[in-house]
Amino acid sequence: MSQEKVGKVSSWSQTLLVGIQHIFVANVWLDPIFVASAAGLSLSWSSNLVNAIFIVSGLVTIIQATKLVRLPIIQGPSASFDALMISSGKTGMLPTASFSILISALIVLLLSITGGLTKMIKSLTPAITGTIIFLVGISLSEFTLSEFFWGKSW
Repeated sequence: MSQEKVGKVSSWSQTLLVGIQHIFVANVWLDPIFVASAAGLSLSWSSNLVNAIFIVSGLVTIIQATKLVRLPIIQGPSASFDALMISSGKTGMLPTASFSILISALIVLLLSITGGLTKMIKSLTPAITGTIIFLVGISLSEFTLSEFFWGKSW
């Protein structure tokens, strides 16, 4: 990438195209639909969850693109929280789980802004990060396999 393109502010047309990409390509809606389906949430709770994901993803994308990395990065929900949200939704504790995720996101934002997250990441070996990703995949496998096999539970 040439030096003059680094840190360049995007034009409105490019911003509009990235926004359309955010809506139609990013699959931001998949995680809340999976969580709502698996947790057996009502239609109003499901639509609220989808709306909240779109609002927060849009806000975080704006912060990323304008203040942090200044690149057109699309931010969406993390599948690592799906198992927590599904079990919380089944027990009626979805607001508590959502609030705890919000607090943890604010902590990560603070660590990112202060540079603490970069220092922590440098100390993580590929074995540690690979194990974490593997465990997240295992925790989501029951739901994923049941959806893959036409919604049949194991």
